[in-house]
Amino acid sequence: MVVVKLSGGLGNQMLQYSFALFLKHLGKDVELDLSLYQYINEHNGPEILSLFPIEQSVELSRSLASFHTRERRLRRYTELARRYRCLPLLSPWKMRHLFRFHCRKYNWKEVDLNVYTPTLEEMEKMDQCVVSGCPNPYYLDRIEDAVRQTFACPGFPSVFDTLLLEMGERESVAVHVRRGDYLNFSGLSLPDIYYQEACSIIEQHCPKAHFYVFSEDVNYVQELFKGRDGVTFMEPNRGEKSYLDLFLMAQCKHTIIANSTFSWWAAWLNSHPDKLIIKPQKWWYDRQFSPISNRDITLNY
Repeated sequence: MVVVKLSGGLGNQMLQYSFALFLKHLGKDVELDLSLYQYINEHNGPEILSLFPIEQSVELSRSLASFHTRERRLRRYTELARRYRCLPLLSPWKMRHLFRFHCRKYNWKEVDLNVYTPTLEEMEKMDQCVVSGCPNPYYLDRIEDAVRQTFACPGFPSVFDTLLLEMGERESVAVHVRRGDYLNFSGLSLPDIYYQEACSIIEQHCPKAHFYVFSEDVNYVQELFKGRDGVTFMEPNRGEKSYLDLFLMAQCKHTIIANSTFSWWAAWLNSHPDKLIIKPQKWWYDRQFSPISNRDITLNY
C-alpha cells in the first residue's frame, strides 16, 4: 500500500489526488490520509473530498467525519470564548492540540514530493511508503481522461449565466494574481512586470483579448491594470465558494497563471483547443512544472 497525504489548499489536493490516481493506474493499493490537517487547517480543509466524486475507504470516511466534528467544536469554542470572558480565547493552532481528530498512524518510509520527483520506474516499485507534498504532474497525460472526469466542474449558480456567456463569446483571458498568504514569503508573490509582459504577449496573439482578473486583493489589481482597456475585475468567491474561481478561470479561452497550483489547474482544465497559457518559470523550491499545452509561454520570473 502507498499512503498519499492530503495537504494545503484545493490546487495542492488536486495534484496529490492525481498522483494517487496514477498509482492506482499502475495497480497500486492507495490510501488517502488527512493527518497533516491535525494542527494546520489551511484554506478550507480537505475540500477535494466534498467537491468531487472521490471514493473513500472506511478509514478515510472515519477520519473525515472526525475532522468535521473537530472543526465544529473549534468554531463553537471560539464563539463561547468571545461571549464569556472566563474562557481563554486560544489560537487555532493551540486549540487543535486540544481537539484532535482520528487519523490512522503509518510507520513507513516517507517520500517528500516537494523536493523529490520519482521516475516512472520508481513509482512502479513504490510500496509501504507515505507520500506528502506536491508532485510534478508529468504523468497526467497518461490518465487525462480519468482526471478530467474526476475534476469535472460541480456546476455554477445561475447568477453566473451571463458571465459564462460573455466568456464564451469573447477572446477571454483569465488572469490569476495570487496575493494573500504569498505576501508572508519573501519573493514569492510575482512582480507587476510579469503580468504586464504576459498581457502584452496575449494582445500580440489576440488583439481583441478581454482580461478577467481573479485576485483576493481587488484594490491591488485595480491599480495594477489601471489604464488598460478590456478588463473585468472579478469579485472573489471566498470560503467554501472559492473553488468557483478555479472553474470560472477554466471557462476562459486563455490563461495567465500565477505560481500557484490553483490557477495551474484552471489552465490545465481549460478545454479550449487553441488555448494560450502564460506561466512563470519558478514555483515552490525553484521547481518547474510540466507543460500545460503546446502553446505554453514561460516567462523568466
